[in-house]
Amino acid sequence: GQSGPEWAASMVADLKARKNVTLLPRTTGFGYFQQNMVALGERITEHMAVPDPDLPRERMWQVRADEVVIAQGGIERPLVFPGNDRPGVMLAGAAQTYLNKYGVAVGDKIGVFTACDTAYAAAFDLYEEGTDIEVIVDHRDSVDQALLDQAKELGIRVMQASAVSKVDGHLRVSGIRVKPHAGGETERFDVDALIMSGGWTPSL
Repeated sequence: GQSGPEWAASMVADLKARKNVTLLPRTTGFGYFQQNMVALGERITEHMAVPDPDLPRERMWQVRADEVVIAQGGIERPLVFPGNDRPGVMLAGAAQTYLNKYGVAVGDKIGVFTACDTAYAAAFDLYEEGTDIEVIVDHRDSVDQALLDQAKELGIRVMQASAVSKVDGHLRVSGIRVKPHAGGETERFDVDALIMSGGWTPSL
């Protein structure tokens, strides 16, 4: 029931109120060593226009813990197909960032090519903001039924066990061609952008 920034702000406020928690903003973990020792670089005054001369610029922390949680996120993997480097083809996460952070839709008629669930969230976000999602092409044979139901409710066609075989266009995307894995007719969709996601690789 909260936006991401609101939830994060409430969590920070909760942690600040706890006596057994030390928060280190502007701090980078740059080393993880044996026996759960973590090296941290904290920027104390680097960000200040007029720093306090009595404070150090940076401070190094050496923290040894019983347990360490490494949560560095992940890198979205692209899918490879003819024309995947054409202007207008991009990662689903990038399209979602353009929309939710900058208020920019990457196209008016968008195709989606995916091998994971997260591209559906990008497609639904774009649809909710008035963008036409022509088709979601899913490389997988089996897809979470809840995602299929939501796509059906929004009137978005999903093609499972299929792949984008070609991107049409020269200076930009003008269409995509989709072929089922089992063979059969190739179907063309008029789109002006294609977003894709091949899943996520942990950024460790």
